[in-house]
Amino acid sequence: MYKKFILTTLTMLMILSTSCNGDGSDIEEVSTMNSAETIENSIDTFDYSSLARLCSQENLSEDIKSVEWSSDMVFTNIESTKEYLTECILNCQEVIGIIVPYGCEIIEKDYYKNIGGIWHMSGTQMSISNGVQSATFIVFNPKYTTGKLVYNAYKLNDTSKLNDTQLQVYNMAKHYIENILDTSKTTLEQEKQIYDYICNITTYYNSSNVSNNDYVNYKSATGVFIDGLANCMGYSDAFYMLCSMAGMEVITTTENTMNHCWNVITLDDKKYLVDLTYADTIYEDLNIISYEYFNVPLEAVSQQYSISEGSVTSKITEKFDSNSYFLAKEFNLNYATKDNIYYKILSSIEKGERNVEILCMGELSTYNELEFSKQLVDMSSNSLSIDTLYCSIHQFDGFSYVLIHL
Repeated sequence: MYKKFILTTLTMLMILSTSCNGDGSDIEEVSTMNSAETIENSIDTFDYSSLARLCSQENLSEDIKSVEWSSDMVFTNIESTKEYLTECILNCQEVIGIIVPYGCEIIEKDYYKNIGGIWHMSGTQMSISNGVQSATFIVFNPKYTTGKLVYNAYKLNDTSKLNDTQLQVYNMAKHYIENILDTSKTTLEQEKQIYDYICNITTYYNSSNVSNNDYVNYKSATGVFIDGLANCMGYSDAFYMLCSMAGMEVITTTENTMNHCWNVITLDDKKYLVDLTYADTIYEDLNIISYEYFNVPLEAVSQQYSISEGSVTSKITEKFDSNSYFLAKEFNLNYATKDNIYYKILSSIEKGERNVEILCMGELSTYNELEFSKQLVDMSSNSLSIDTLYCSIHQFDGFSYVLIHL
């Protein structure tokens, strides 16, 4: 049930370097003409944006000509560049230009890989020189998902950049946030409500099993809200959109080796992994939503964590806290000891719950699922009338993960 997706990444398209003085020199050749001291002094005094304006327009690529270059776009360090790019992207700016004077190393590929949202970053760069000063002009053309565009429209109360389908998603999301989401609840309870809602209206779409696949909505919140079909990109885009509209701090992240993406939410200044794709697919035959990866502390999992059945690890358990599903008081503290696990499960069943997902601290008296089920039925009162029961037990060092389904 692994998700297939196109990794969010930066593709830097190198265009032929251009020299305005006509001598054909490029950025490497110019470097031999300037000492470090000259470069440092010239950065403070020279308007590098003028290189593009003064250069013959026929020598510039269309992307470079499309930007109205200014001195505000000149960057000499990575931190200021990150701040500028992040601001542009959060505002869904369609064309982003930056100028990097020669000698300034500001590009960090890892940063561009997960710049903080869910878009594809593609671009063009060109080196321009007047024979003395040189700079690299970079143009980014981000492609924003439906979730990002809808959230931005909601934040600005401006839907002018949305197409008809995106506007339909906007209206549905806005209605959910303003009329369905219970804002009287805690942030944690609202997060779970959104988590459950997306899982309940979505069926996983495995594009790898479909030949000649022209359907693309599954990669964003459009698939979730319009078609009810999504892969990991769609699940995470919808979660990002609704949580952001509800005022939570959420991003979408990706991992190339796993070919998967999920969300990271910040609660109480701490980051947690949230994986709705796993939640909605691992027990899909039973129509169960799993909370195994509902707010797992980020430091407890690697970027290559496994999303297969039984993937909870003792390392994760050691780092669970009050924002994680099993220990959150809002969710009745879904953990137990070996001495009271049967009581905890039966108490949940008596309350009408058909699915009980519980973490047991300590060794169970038995790890045989049939034997565990029989003991549970034997201990139940006649009023419960348990006819059929599905039991799954995953054993780890020092604890067990138990799922009961009626």
